[in-house]
Amino acid sequence: MTRISSAEAARLIGVKTNTLARWRCQGKGPAGAVRLSATHTVYSLESVELFLKEKAEAGRFLGTPKSSSHAAAVACAG
Repeated sequence: MTRISSAEAARLIGVKTNTLARWRCQGKGPAGAVRLSATHTVYSLESVELFLKEKAEAGRFLGTPKSSSHAAAVACAG
């Protein structure tokens, strides 16, 4: 299984890292996020690809892939 950073996952999906972090807190976005530290979360490349495939099949536009310079630390409330 290939792991990618949340910054890379956000770039592939076409959203900002803060959006991906918010989705993670809300239980949305790609499944299987693994929090390695307070500031570093990774996803399996396969889960990100599956997320993109499911959204494409549902006809949901996610945006244009962007380059992310760094991942912001966002804490989930709760």
